[in-house]
Amino acid sequence: MHGAIRFDAIRPLKMTPHPVLRSTTSMHRNQNGWSVTLHAATAVLVIAMTGCGSAKPVPAPTSTTTKATAAALDSATSTSNLPAAKPLVATASEGTAAATFEQTLVAFQQGRLDTAFDFLPPSFQADINDIVHEFADKMDAELWSKSFATVAKLGQLLKARKVSFQNLDMLKRAAQFKSIEPHWDGIATIITDAATSEVANLSQLKQSDVRRLLVSASQLTTGMPLPSFGDVQVSARNVNDDSTTLSYRESKDSPANDVEFVRIEGKWLPKTIATSWAGWMAEARKTLSELPDRVSSVKPQLLTKLDTIDGMLDQVKGTKTPEEFSQAILPLFFTIMLEGQMAQQSLRDASIGTRKGNAVHCNINRELSDAEQTQLKDAIIAATGNSNVDYEMIPNEGKTRCRFTPIHDIDTVVVAVTAHFDGATVRFDNATKSIEVELK
Repeated sequence: MHGAIRFDAIRPLKMTPHPVLRSTTSMHRNQNGWSVTLHAATAVLVIAMTGCGSAKPVPAPTSTTTKATAAALDSATSTSNLPAAKPLVATASEGTAAATFEQTLVAFQQGRLDTAFDFLPPSFQADINDIVHEFADKMDAELWSKSFATVAKLGQLLKARKVSFQNLDMLKRAAQFKSIEPHWDGIATIITDAATSEVANLSQLKQSDVRRLLVSASQLTTGMPLPSFGDVQVSARNVNDDSTTLSYRESKDSPANDVEFVRIEGKWLPKTIATSWAGWMAEARKTLSELPDRVSSVKPQLLTKLDTIDGMLDQVKGTKTPEEFSQAILPLFFTIMLEGQMAQQSLRDASIGTRKGNAVHCNINRELSDAEQTQLKDAIIAATGNSNVDYEMIPNEGKTRCRFTPIHDIDTVVVAVTAHFDGATVRFDNATKSIEVELK
């Protein structure tokens, strides 16, 4: 067993690491055309979160390497050098899967998304660039431009009426307000800058370089609250030239999680991601091929909704007193929430098209590993005989929540889940279309 890595030296802000770490083991297959870029970005971040590095194995890291790694990353990726694709400065632990795990966490703590992107294998980076370019080619330009114009107007309102917003009682009572308030200007700037960036222009996005976009995104994170991984401990075993098993703990008393890493094109990343990558890219390209028809079917409704929100933003901007502001902002707030949910549902319905059947949820009383999630997914696909089943699996807080759609024969899925978790207590609630699994 190699020495454990402690991340005590890199805690710029106390935030729980659990959601980010747990995202490395969640599985998604999203057929929604609108979420193609988010799906691709998530894949980049998840992979970068857990895999990077160089090809030459060196001795295992020790608890003294973290400060050197953080300092090396800070020096090699300082804000003044953002446009340059500078390599990481070598440390005593560089080259191992455990070290690459450590270095990626440091990059995320520093808000260096471009550095995280550099940890991907070159062919994976090329795939992400191709997906972004294809999305820009197939997305409706009018709807895209209109959406970002509304976003820009929102960012301008957050800046212009900062005091009015911060004096709202409903914001003051919000649990997150104290953590958001010091970063208000930065959040407003991010929104307005994003709305005028090359991402907002499909013609520019068609020619964009994802790493350059992430450089810009990294610059915007300056002064923002970022995740901290000061409690994470990781050790390595079964170390070989091209494969390693990492065992990490999110805190001193938390259970250990094992992840098998493999080296692809000189870069370390989880084996399940390496073996799933080609399938993810194929799914993304298939979804993109259907994007024009899907967007066309909901475009008129979405444009109308954007016009409504634009008018409400203008009304809020024109208010003169705190009372008028409060009266105008509440309808805007609820309209944005409602319209966003409805738009998402419309796009989801459009993505399903003529497919029939309902979503079936499966709740398991334990967090499944990534390998166990894959096995369950394969069992459902085999039972339904439908390789195009849309699935989502999220292990969190001691449970795993799953969704499968479309499901034509619910009984078949219940039987498959019961057989898969042999010996477990399995109950089906027809009212909620939920399967509850209690593992012993």
